[in-house]
Amino acid sequence: MPAVLITGASRGLGFEFANQYAVKGWRVIACCRKPEDAIALKTLRRPRATSPLAINVADNDTVRNAALTLRWDAGASSTTAATA
Repeated sequence: MPAVLITGASRGLGFEFANQYAVKGWRVIACCRKPEDAIALKTLRRPRATSPLAINVADNDTVRNAALTLRWDAGASSTTAATA
């Protein structure tokens, strides 16, 4: 299954990208500052295809932590959509 990493996935354009990719059968790594507050991600048409990941693109520590998390997931992302 192809995968996409989307920043800013909790709302707006990032959320719409996440929804479109999930519907097409992609695995979505949905990056947002506070995944626990990203209630909209739970309303996606294929929520099980979505993996929320905490990241703030303006904070090097969260970017580093996200990279380490993804590193353990071989082939984690085929595509990246930066909307944050």
